[in-house]
Amino acid sequence: MPNIFRALWSGELLSFTSTQFILFILPVIAISSLNLENSQVSAINVAVGVGTLSFLLLLQRLGDSHKKIMLLSLCSLIRALLCFSVSYLLAIGEFKIVFLFFFAFLISGITVFYDSLFSSLIPAVIDKKYIPRANRWFASLHSVADIVVGAAAGVAFGMMNSSNLFIIFGVLYALSLIGPVSAARSYRGVADTEQKVSEDTHTGYWAGLTFLVRDNIQFPLTKSIVYFNFITSGIQAVYIIYLLRNTDFSVLSLGVASSLGGVLGIILAHFSGRKIDTLKPYYVLIVTFLLPVVSGVGIYISQYFNNIFSIVIVGVSLALWSSSMMINISISETLKHLLVPHNVLGRFSMSQRLLTWGADPLGAVLSSFLLAYLQAGTVFIVFLLLLCVSPLWVIVSGEIRKLPVLSENG
Repeated sequence: MPNIFRALWSGELLSFTSTQFILFILPVIAISSLNLENSQVSAINVAVGVGTLSFLLLLQRLGDSHKKIMLLSLCSLIRALLCFSVSYLLAIGEFKIVFLFFFAFLISGITVFYDSLFSSLIPAVIDKKYIPRANRWFASLHSVADIVVGAAAGVAFGMMNSSNLFIIFGVLYALSLIGPVSAARSYRGVADTEQKVSEDTHTGYWAGLTFLVRDNIQFPLTKSIVYFNFITSGIQAVYIIYLLRNTDFSVLSLGVASSLGGVLGIILAHFSGRKIDTLKPYYVLIVTFLLPVVSGVGIYISQYFNNIFSIVIVGVSLALWSSSMMINISISETLKHLLVPHNVLGRFSMSQRLLTWGADPLGAVLSSFLLAYLQAGTVFIVFLLLLCVSPLWVIVSGEIRKLPVLSENG
């Protein structure tokens, strides 16, 4: 891998991990420091969701600005300043509920804008032959952060006060500048070219969404992702309830199984990565959309085994799930980087995230509705059956079927 990739990866690690830490800690601060009611604590997620959707909607055109390096750097600096401000307010005891919601709104919105810009930067500064491998690394990075942040944030919060934690977050955001700054020289020539490229076929505020809907590869793939996210968000809302209330699982057992699944999943995704590049994306996407169904069956039958075996079964099931998702995401991102024109890639990424991430809360709402009338185990099975439909749009797409192996794309 070239040095520029290592710098980009390091910057993204600092940026993404800091945001994950913050989103985990905000509800803890709301309870321990602000003594908020449960309904007010849950409203933090609403602020996060509104921030995400608002920035994706309002900043569409900036997604393809030829000043990506400057915008990425500003995102890191603004988030750093926000964290330093929160640290100061916490230190003097003036961190009120309105600041909490406003901070959650801004940090989530700026981060999703940053990630969309970052995604469109990768194919501009990394050679095409490295893109599949780079996307596997970035998918693994996000998975690692998801696994370790919960435990690490709990330990960090217990060891130091929240004011000092936000100073650390601010420093980490500032250090994440290493990513965009390291790419400045490589991107400079591309930016000049992008600025001169005619946008006759990709004009307007909603150019990314227009391209998405009209593309015979990206649109069916996105529809499968949207449906998959919709159903899996419902599964994620119910499987923990199922394990804790219908089996002998304890919170500790669930934590052990989740950690085991995350680590094994990363190992599986890593060792299968190069083999995946020699297979046609059509078949890999179908398989990775369906493997979580097998994982769900493993989680469901874990109730029939003793505690140790049930932990192993759930851990292996979650490993299969997480590795499938890492591979699916890396392939989807690679196809996007190789096939979507650079001068619309930023807006395309934002429009795609608007649809795929917008499906998440809807699945949670459906799960809550079903749980009001059905037992958790029954709802779990219903969602697993619905999950079987996920690859349908990929299966019927003749254009995706025709795609060559990733090493031959582009």
